[in-house]
Amino acid sequence: MKQKTVVRRFIASKGHSQILCLTLNKPKALNALDLDMVIMLTNYLQQAKNDDSVSAVFFDGAGERAFCAGGDIVRLYNELCQESVNKVTDATNVPASVADFFMQEYQLDYLIHTYPKPIIVWGNGVVMGGGLGLFRGASIRIATETTRIAMPEISIGLFPDVGASYFLNELPAGVGVFLGFTGAEINALDAIALNFATHLLANSDKAVFLSFLVQANVNDRHAFHQSLDAFISKVSNAERTSLFAPAALLPFLDHVSVLDKAINAEAAANELLALGQLNQSDYINRALKSFQYGSPTTAHLVFQQLLRARRDKMSLADCFKMELSMAYSCMAVGEFKEGVRALLVDKDKTPKWRYQQLAKVPHAFINAHFDYFKNNDLPLNPLDKMSL
Repeated sequence: MKQKTVVRRFIASKGHSQILCLTLNKPKALNALDLDMVIMLTNYLQQAKNDDSVSAVFFDGAGERAFCAGGDIVRLYNELCQESVNKVTDATNVPASVADFFMQEYQLDYLIHTYPKPIIVWGNGVVMGGGLGLFRGASIRIATETTRIAMPEISIGLFPDVGASYFLNELPAGVGVFLGFTGAEINALDAIALNFATHLLANSDKAVFLSFLVQANVNDRHAFHQSLDAFISKVSNAERTSLFAPAALLPFLDHVSVLDKAINAEAAANELLALGQLNQSDYINRALKSFQYGSPTTAHLVFQQLLRARRDKMSLADCFKMELSMAYSCMAVGEFKEGVRALLVDKDKTPKWRYQQLAKVPHAFINAHFDYFKNNDLPLNPLDKMSL
């Protein structure tokens, strides 16, 4: 019997209501999202949205290693490599299943961001890429001592998506560019300070936390948040606090802020390399190695997506629309296939990027990623009806 990749269950709670619990169930793949999982999660959330008996939603991931490591990019790679598996979208070489994955994923993320009921996510272990898209949209985001958050798309020739154009711009000066350029990981203490997470709990407190949810009056939002804060204060002690590693990124916020002054990707890269010369920490050195390994095209895309979203005062919905154009372009003409091949398929870790240097990437090539749906020969953006 095929194992369910999303496990749904209901827990009876106070006031004749219930909590919908959704568990991502691909632990061997770090609960990586595929199209079927995205559709199931969307359907479950839509049903619960209109069900008065459901007071809240709780997300977690099977196993101890990850909430969700992102999209199942190897599966996307294989679909891109197949010559004829599905009908392709008009005027592109993007399989319909690949195009559908990004469209449905972004719609799911937007649904979570705008959901009318509390969504609680237990962000234990790896929370990266598409996993961060699920996590960041939730109203209550629990980080644990093993939480590892990152947007590492530069290593595979993609870009930070799932709403990152919006939420990376909410970070302190330069931090969004730094995380996008380097794919650097942040931990729980970074996450709480930067508003990626809303609360800290030890992973061993998960069962106790679920018991708390059962007894809490989730329908009264103000009372619920007060009781949540009281619960966390009660279970937090010196022993649990000692489980959390010191913040990794926070000590470098002042240094990273110089990236905010860069006028283009090349200038930002120069500032980043200068930062590495000034700070010989293991954290910064790892970040620089990731940047130097990564796709120069992605660095340009990161800089442009953050610039355009900030400059044009884009709403969350507008950011998702822009990112869908970028994602389709990356699948059709970008470096995603080569990045995944080198890192996860052949694992030679020697990607042959189309452009080896930032200065060699044509501006027209980058700008085209943002104009996928502006060509009259191409379909309208499927997310055009998305609005706040």
